[in-house]
Amino acid sequence: FSSMTAETAASVRETTATMGQLGQTATKAALTAETVIGLARQGERASSEGLSAVETNLGEMLKLSDEVRALSGKIEALNNRMRDIFEIASVVNYIADRSQRLADTAAAESTKAGASARGFSGVVTEMRSHADEAKRAATQVKGILSDVHKAMLSAMTAAEVGIRRAEQGAQVAGSTGDTIRRLATALRDSS
Repeated sequence: FSSMTAETAASVRETTATMGQLGQTATKAALTAETVIGLARQGERASSEGLSAVETNLGEMLKLSDEVRALSGKIEALNNRMRDIFEIASVVNYIADRSQRLADTAAAESTKAGASARGFSGVVTEMRSHADEAKRAATQVKGILSDVHKAMLSAMTAAEVGIRRAEQGAQVAGSTGDTIRRLATALRDSS
C-alpha cells in the first residue's frame, strides 16, 4: 500500500509541477498576446496618422496642379496680348515704310520743282529720319517680343510639366493611401 501511496504522491507532484509549468506558459502566452495587441493598436494608430498625412499630401498636390494650370492659363493670356503688341509693331513698321516712300516721292517732286521747293527738302529729310527711327523701334520691339515669346513658351512648357508631375504625385499619394488603408484594416482585424 505504501508503494502505491508513494507512486500516487509522485504522480500528484508531477501533475502539480506540470500544472505550474502550464500556468507559467499560459501567463507568458497572455503577456505575449497583450504585447501583440498593443503593437497592433500602435500600428493601427500609426497607419491612421500616415493615412491622414497622405490625404493631406494628396489634397495639396491637387491644389498645386490647379494652381499651375491657372498659371499656365495666365501665361497663355499674356502670350495673346504679346501677339497684339507684335501686330501693332508690324503696323508701325508698315507706316514707316509708307512714310519712307512718301518721302522719296516728295523728294522727287521737290527736285522737279527746283529752287522754289528748297524749304520742302528739309521736311523730306525730317520725314525720312522719323521713318527710319520708327522702323528701328518697330524692329527692336519685335526682337524683344520674340525673346519674351520664347520665354513664355518655355514657362508654359514648364507649367505643363509641373501639372503632370503634380497629377502623378497625387496618383502616388492616392495609391499610398489605399495601401495604408488596407494595412490599417488588416491591423484592426488582427487585434
